[in-house]
Amino acid sequence: MIDGLLSGALVKHPEARTAKNGNAYALATLRVPTGGEGVIFVRVMAFDTRVRDELLALTAGDSVSVSGPLELAIWTADSGEARVAVSVVAHALVSAYHVRRKRAEIANAQQHLDP
Repeated sequence: MIDGLLSGALVKHPEARTAKNGNAYALATLRVPTGGEGVIFVRVMAFDTRVRDELLALTAGDSVSVSGPLELAIWTADSGEARVAVSVVAHALVSAYHVRRKRAEIANAQQHLDP
């Protein structure tokens, strides 16, 4: 199992889904630059309630970093070209909204410490 940290932008709005067993999850597609002009599209699933809700609060175009176990697969396009499929079950995520909220919390705590 490969545990990874991926950063990119959401291709479209994340979707709320329900698994066959009745468990709710979020599904999103992340556009991840690979250097130069290369890019891969990563399927992101979030089952943890907190992570699922945080992912569903984001919208298309938002930048986000997700971490969790990666699954890699090879598939053949109609053109015959071999391509890589990447998916991750997000155990944690960070977005610009998290950073902004954390900075505000730190500034607020600092104000209470300063005389």
